[in-house]
Amino acid sequence: MNKVKIAYATGVAAVIALGTAVPAVAASANAMSVEDLIPALAAPQHESDRAPGGLDLVALGGIDEDSLRSLGGDEAGEYWVGRAGGAEVCLVTRLAADPELAASTCTPITEFYRKGLALVAALGAEDPTLAAEAYLLPSDIGAEPLDLGLASRSTDTEPNLISGRPDHLETLEAFEVHRADGSSFHFAPISLTGGQR
Repeated sequence: MNKVKIAYATGVAAVIALGTAVPAVAASANAMSVEDLIPALAAPQHESDRAPGGLDLVALGGIDEDSLRSLGGDEAGEYWVGRAGGAEVCLVTRLAADPELAASTCTPITEFYRKGLALVAALGAEDPTLAAEAYLLPSDIGAEPLDLGLASRSTDTEPNLISGRPDHLETLEAFEVHRADGSSFHFAPISLTGGQR
């Protein structure tokens, strides 16, 4: 039986079957480094941050193995953040329902500052229990506007990761936050069938 494997993301997405200089973001007169936007990247890499065997970081967007940091896991999957090249940040997930399936999305750091990263990976669009949905927000944007309650999760080093099964996050709605520097952050959830909700 063939499994249908899909992934939807903001940014450039990559899906694979396993086994087969730090820029700053200009924000008005201030500049935020990647480490300011994603605190997990400022921490030293530990053995637990390393990609598990078979996770092909080149196929997932050319992610630098030394930049990879674990963001933890939940019932839907495991999550990592890393850098590709010098100017992109990437969110990676490996499905709990099928550890042979991993997906990623990468975006320029300036886009991450404006929109964050969003990723949905699934074995098929019919069953949300076989899927993982994840959102990584810049550190200056709190998850409070999402009002997720217990459905949201975070780690000690990355409080702005929201993840879980798509059926647990289906109430997410788009929102906009106006920053003090005059810029805006636009959150747009994506659906299991592709596109924005």
